[in-house]
Formats: sequence, C-alpha cells, structure tokens
Amino acid sequence: MPPFLVVLLMLLPLGFGVAILDAGLNAYIAGLPRNTALLNYLHAFYGAGALLGPIIASTILAIRLGWNSVYVVWVGMSLLLLTGVALAFRDTTGTAQGVVKAEAKSNVLLTVLRIRIVWVVALFLLFYVGTEVSLGSWSYSFLTEERHGSTLIMGWVVSGYWAGLTLGRLVLARVAQRVGEKRLIQGCLAGIIVGVLLVWLAPGGAISAIGLCLTGFSLGPIYPTTIALMSRLVSSRLLPSAIGFLASLGSMGAALFPWLAGNLAQVIGLWSLLPYVITLTVIMLCLWIVLQARPQVTHI
Repeated sequence: MPPFLVVLLMLLPLGFGVAILDAGLNAYIAGLPRNTALLNYLHAFYGAGALLGPIIASTILAIRLGWNSVYVVWVGMSLLLLTGVALAFRDTTGTAQGVVKAEAKSNVLLTVLRIRIVWVVALFLLFYVGTEVSLGSWSYSFLTEERHGSTLIMGWVVSGYWAGLTLGRLVLARVAQRVGEKRLIQGCLAGIIVGVLLVWLAPGGAISAIGLCLTGFSLGPIYPTTIALMSRLVSSRLLPSAIGFLASLGSMGAALFPWLAGNLAQVIGLWSLLPYVITLTVIMLCLWIVLQARPQVTHI
C-alpha cells in the first residue's frame, strides 16, 4: 500500500484518462445518425460498469482481502479497455489528425466559448454530474454509517442505484425520440426529486433501495440526451469542441460537488446528503428552464 499522498497523485492521471475517453467517445457518437439512442446506449455501459464496481469492491472488502486488492481488478479491466479501444479505432488516426488541424486553424474552441447557450448547457451538466457522482459516492457511507446498514447488503443497494442508471438509459433511449429530449429530461428531473424524497423520508431498507433505484433510473438518460441535444443547438462544425467542453465541465462537477458533500457530512452529518442532492436538482431545473428559452441552432 503506497502512502496516501501517492494515492492522491495517482488519481490525477486516472482522471485525465477517463476525461479523454469521455469527451472523445461522446463527440464521436454525437456526430452519428440516431445519436440520442446511441449515446444512451453508450452511457448504459458506463452504468453497467458502475453497477459492477460496488459489488466487486464490497465483496473484496467483506472477505477482508484489503482495499488495495480492488485496484488489481481495475488494472485488469483497464488492460482490456486499452486493447479494445486500440482495435476499434486503429483505422481512424488520419481522419482524427485532419480534424484537429482544421480546428486548430479556425480557433473552434474559442468560437464555442463565445456562445452563451453552450455555457448554459455546460453548467447544467456541471450540476448533473455533481449530483450523480455525489449520490453514487456518498450513499454507501450514508446507508452504512447514518442508517447502520450491513456492509455487503448496502453495497448491493448502491449497485441498485447504478442498475437504475443503466436501465434508465436502455429503456428510455427510444422514448426520447418519441416524446422529445426536452420532455424526457423534465420528467427525469421530477423523478430524481421523488426518488431522493423516498430515501430521505422513508428510511426503511427496502424503500431506500427502491428510492435509490428510481433516482438512478431518472438520472440515467439526462447526460447522454443532453449531449445529443447539442447537435440541435450548435452547428456540426462546432459540435466536437462543444461536447469536449461540456465533458470537461461535467468532470469538474464530479470533482467539486462530492467534495462539498463530504465537507457538509463532516460538519453537520451524513444526513445532509439527501437535501444537498435535492438542492442540486432544483438548480439543474432552473438551468433547464433557461436552456429552453434559447432553443436556436448557432450557425458560426
């Protein structure tokens, strides 16, 4: 086990690699036909990984193999990921370099940063990712320390949250094409609040599991559907850079808001997690209302 400072430093390249994958895959798929459904399927696999993570980690902890044994498993999975990405994109290097050179000459990123609607969507995703990761990261501590649940069972309950996230993206991928992205996201925001209130106000183990699953189900389609919506808000020339910026700000949400949740938990207690998540969701709703007031496509 390395010193804790080394562990913290190693999280920097870990986060950098995840960010590159996040931005690159989202930008690639957003440019394809039927991008709303495809992006939801892409992020459903993210949810599947997040579903398996707590199960594997809590099982390793329960049989007392040591927390660092979990990372041996992640190394093996990462090697599979590296091989898969190398094989999938082995014939696209020339095209990617051409796109990068074209964007460098035209300052596409600077153009994107001057578009107000991009900042509104980016802030929306900042709070979304903060909400998703805060609840996913701290709900296990909340259930075991605040609600005094068992280590293994609460790990499964948290996996239910990620299972809901995955199912929401799979089930609602085609629904978005029928009812429209905006109506779907409005319904999902309402579902988040209902799910969190179930966990907060009805502290029974089964109801908490249902509430977390409903919250995950409602959270699931928001990120990929919002990314798909960007293809209607900016021109195709600006889309890759816009999505890269959205993914970057989303990553900031993953860094900032769980940290704030931890500080609140330390100062006033873990019970603060649920009202904290509701507050973030209300802010998301306000940003969504602002976004709907500016539905035009920017042709620059």
